[in-house]
Amino acid sequence: MDIKINSKKIVAVDDTPSILNILETALKIKGYQIRTFSNGKEALASISTELPDLILLDISMPEMSGYEICQQLKNSELTKEIPVIFLTSLDETEAEVKGFEVGAADFITKPIRMPILYSRVKLQLELLESRRRIEQQNKELIKAAELKENVEQITRHDLKAPLTVVIAAPDMIARGIPDLAEDKLRKLKLIKRAGYDMLEMINRSLDLFKMENKTYKLKPVMVDILPLIERITEGFSDLIRLKELTITILLDNYNLKDEERFEVKGEEFLCYSLLSNLIKNAFEASTRKSEIKILCNHQEPLNTITILNKGVVPEDIRPIFFEKFSTSGKDKGTGLGTYSAKLITETQKGQIELDCSSEGETRIILKLPAA
Repeated sequence: MDIKINSKKIVAVDDTPSILNILETALKIKGYQIRTFSNGKEALASISTELPDLILLDISMPEMSGYEICQQLKNSELTKEIPVIFLTSLDETEAEVKGFEVGAADFITKPIRMPILYSRVKLQLELLESRRRIEQQNKELIKAAELKENVEQITRHDLKAPLTVVIAAPDMIARGIPDLAEDKLRKLKLIKRAGYDMLEMINRSLDLFKMENKTYKLKPVMVDILPLIERITEGFSDLIRLKELTITILLDNYNLKDEERFEVKGEEFLCYSLLSNLIKNAFEASTRKSEIKILCNHQEPLNTITILNKGVVPEDIRPIFFEKFSTSGKDKGTGLGTYSAKLITETQKGQIELDCSSEGETRIILKLPAA
């Protein structure tokens, strides 16, 4: 529940009794709780035991000046956030500059005019309340983030148990059925590989959250992209056959040859996840019996991977294609695939863009650091 403005506590420090009487009377009329002191040492002792919300502080006082008192308040973790308004009869720019240097929030010149006093006090207390509200919201956000991380850790742990069965099942089936046809063995291996990929995804699920918050620690190595593309396309072989798609992979505008490599600097699983999202999108968006081209080109300082498919991204989606929850034409689409692709690309110091300039075609242009 928000604290009402008239419940705020104010400390006034001035060596002139008449000024203290004026402040006490005027602020009590407005409902503030006020304590008054005629010297700095007494004020500091009282403030340290019962913290006020605002301090009104005379500059020119014997024994300890307002500057010294303010400096001590700002050097203490306990009191540094309390706003201080200086009371001064000094009408000099240097006095104000020095006051701000030691941490003052505002100035009120003597003789004190009540409308100025009320407005300055009200403003500083409102600013204080806003800061406290923001600090509380930050604490709640931190707690929510911690809760999210704990829930995700529990979820990842619980998912691993049934997934180990999925990973082990292909080998159990292969051992139990001698002379299994080659195509069946290939599918079992594919299931096993997919299981391991899912396990890796579960282990990495928190990484996207860290990427969003710019706290992910990248550990780049040289990654050969070509075998990753092969694994991904093999994983979507049923979709390719269903839509009768043709897949063409070119390296520097030529067909692939044995033992060729196309390396970028990044993390292998991040590259796999990134390409899997983009290639899957291309397969799903392609028209039947069309060709999908994956063009890998060596360039400096960023190698380029272009994924080209027949099919058009709706115009209303194009400006927000890589934004979170952006999706179109998919009943079960989450709109997170292209968003995570952009996040992973930028985390790996790369660039990604959508190109719809050619009629009837969509190009995703991905650039990742070269060797």
